[in-house]
Amino acid sequence: MKYYLEKLVEGKSLQEIEMEEAVEEIFTQDTTDAEIASFLTGLKSKGETAEEVSGW
Repeated sequence: MKYYLEKLVEGKSLQEIEMEEAVEEIFTQDTTDAEIASFLTGLKSKGETAEEVSGW
């Protein structure tokens, strides 16, 4: 999750495959509530792209 959070903090968009991996990690790993909140906040702050949303 750290990789995806760092990209979002830098204002970079996630590629569709990265978004798929991030969401899969949220549901299959021991991702904390704080990490999930940071991920969603990072997407909101940066502004979601169509590619990111289609990766869900």
